[in-house]
Amino acid sequence: MSVVIGICGTNFCSLIADGRLVVGDYPNIQVVSEKVMKVYKINDQVLLGGAGWFLGSEEITSPLDIYPDKGSITLVTAVDSIVKYIEKRKHKITANRNYLVGGKDEEGRFAMFDIQYDAVVHKISVNPRIPQPPRFNFAVVCCFPPKIEERYNEFFEKVSACVTTSREHREVVTKVAQVISEIAQVDDSVNSNVLAVNVF
Repeated sequence: MSVVIGICGTNFCSLIADGRLVVGDYPNIQVVSEKVMKVYKINDQVLLGGAGWFLGSEEITSPLDIYPDKGSITLVTAVDSIVKYIEKRKHKITANRNYLVGGKDEEGRFAMFDIQYDAVVHKISVNPRIPQPPRFNFAVVCCFPPKIEERYNEFFEKVSACVTTSREHREVVTKVAQVISEIAQVDDSVNSNVLAVNVF
């Protein structure tokens, strides 16, 4: 269970996440760590975040392990690698998971891709999020426990308000971190230890 929020503008991309790792089925969860990384800067062009349940030895970055040189990974190759990774393992993945890939493409344009895997029907969805000037475009990736799902729209609206009322990148990230802290108050699987990674 995680909250990973991605914001992509015309001149930046940011991923912001909480830092709690839990095991077990909700509501009987056990906190394993308060400082786990759920968002990564793969290279100067690509960011990766993940939310949901991962298998024992799996890392959020596991789909990109096929690249010995992380500097060669592009947005397109990252998305393709994640889709192929899930496709190959989909019958072993028993719970929903989401990935968020963002950054700069080969032509210097900023974009984000929301990759969702529905473990019940074994379906992979890839949703591009392209900024439309002058407003920010953003994507939200989250796997909430059942008691929080009913509040998804509320938190989504708060993130949307952060994006539309902020004047600069730092302000957006700060406000989104505050929303994650609010989520942590009502969800035991999320904490307010927030990490943000950026590509400019």
